[in-house]
Amino acid sequence: MNVQDYYADSDDDSEYELSDNSDMSDSDETYSETDDDELVENVTMDEWQVLSDPFSDQVPRATQNFSSEYTFHPAIDMEECRDPVNCFECFLSPNIVAKLSEWTNRRAEMYFEHNTNTRRVYGVQWKKLEKEEMYVFIALHILTGLVKCPRITDYWSNNILCAGPKVFNKSIMSRNRYLSILKFIRFSPPEAARNNAPLSRLGIYMSMLKDNCKTLVDPGPVFAIDEHLMLYKGRLHFRQYIKTKRNRFGIKLFAICPSAPHLRGYTWNFCLYVGKDNFDVSHIPGTGNLTVSERIVVHLAQNILNIGREVILDNWYTSVRLSQFLLTQGTYLTGTIRSNRGVPAQLTRIPLERYQSCFVRKDMQLLVRYKDKKDVYLLTSKHSAGFFEKSRYMVGGKQVHFKKPAHIEFCNQNMGSVDAVDQDLEPYNSLRKSYTWFTKVGFQLMLQMLLNSKVLFCNAKDDFNISMYNYIKLCCNGILHKYSEGYRCMTDASSCYNQPSTSKKNTKRTRCG
Repeated sequence: MNVQDYYADSDDDSEYELSDNSDMSDSDETYSETDDDELVENVTMDEWQVLSDPFSDQVPRATQNFSSEYTFHPAIDMEECRDPVNCFECFLSPNIVAKLSEWTNRRAEMYFEHNTNTRRVYGVQWKKLEKEEMYVFIALHILTGLVKCPRITDYWSNNILCAGPKVFNKSIMSRNRYLSILKFIRFSPPEAARNNAPLSRLGIYMSMLKDNCKTLVDPGPVFAIDEHLMLYKGRLHFRQYIKTKRNRFGIKLFAICPSAPHLRGYTWNFCLYVGKDNFDVSHIPGTGNLTVSERIVVHLAQNILNIGREVILDNWYTSVRLSQFLLTQGTYLTGTIRSNRGVPAQLTRIPLERYQSCFVRKDMQLLVRYKDKKDVYLLTSKHSAGFFEKSRYMVGGKQVHFKKPAHIEFCNQNMGSVDAVDQDLEPYNSLRKSYTWFTKVGFQLMLQMLLNSKVLFCNAKDDFNISMYNYIKLCCNGILHKYSEGYRCMTDASSCYNQPSTSKKNTKRTRCG
């Protein structure tokens, strides 16, 4: 049968080119070539039916309609959230900061127990750290990403060539006090830390942050799962190497981000990769034969299954087996897929010319093959086959009209929510080289909570044009004004100094002499 008899012409746009090569396929420790062999299934065309007329395709069964009681938790006072400090404290709450202060004090005491000759560090006497001072420290740390200096000590320098902003002043927090807190800060009870259990360094802190993120916001009907690689080149057994990333070496964080435009950049759930064995989903029936990449999806989304949501994935996670499992859990999947993850061989062998597409269906699952510069495979368990009209200008000014599978455009619109986190935070990243990997992760999660608070703030004010740069300034100004008496005195004196004169001009005066 001639392929033109039952396949519609289509095309891919230059903005979105997908391939069978994943960013993590060659070097990621969580995936190996043997996984591909396990994922290749003996699929026959008796199970998969070629769609000779894609326009008449219908989903065999009615899909479950997602419904949610709220987008933002009813306990949130949106009027109070018009203040950026209140938004930030919804995520990095006072009880979390109080715990950080407690753990930092305990780490300092452990240090001085082994160094009994002195109670001084960086030349200053150590004193107990309170919650209010920790908030000041956090605000100053965030500001170091807004204004870049080559060394931390330069922020307090008097040298006009490399000095930091005036807010880095001893009346707010001295340089040595800042460095001493940075030395001792911990994100878990220091006495419980174990070298062979990486999550003992961050587990409690991460759990408290995740609880706040998941409680305050509902992720909506469509969400995406992807990874973030945080630069780290130190010696670490779970450090990842991905040659296609800008930060080739680093610590990997997986995250769920809602795809709704008004929640762009919000991190709803996340987990740290410390080895392939830390994604335990054995308590969920039917997960015994899932691979690591498939278990990550189930692990992150286990609290929002069975209510008709849809997850968007890239080809490192997607497989026919995962799609079948999620259907049993009342959850739909749409994402690009590799040709060796359950795709029938007959589909891969069909000769297609450029700008052509073909579809095969098995029950609820629809596989799409699309030909542009290279083959693109896409799997969906919710949508029916369809196209949308596109046009592009070729070399020479000729305009070409074509049809393109609608599923690719759907992935374009919904997959970028995780990348939005990197796009918003990267220009203002305050992370520096550190021997303690958990310190970098802890501060990175603080920045993600800052971005979450911006999403809440923008929704409360119904203004989505606020830049991350301006929000950081608003938030840090509010935190320092609330928790630092020195900053209040500084700003009050500055406002008095800059106050315009109230005296009348052109007042007649008597001549002297």
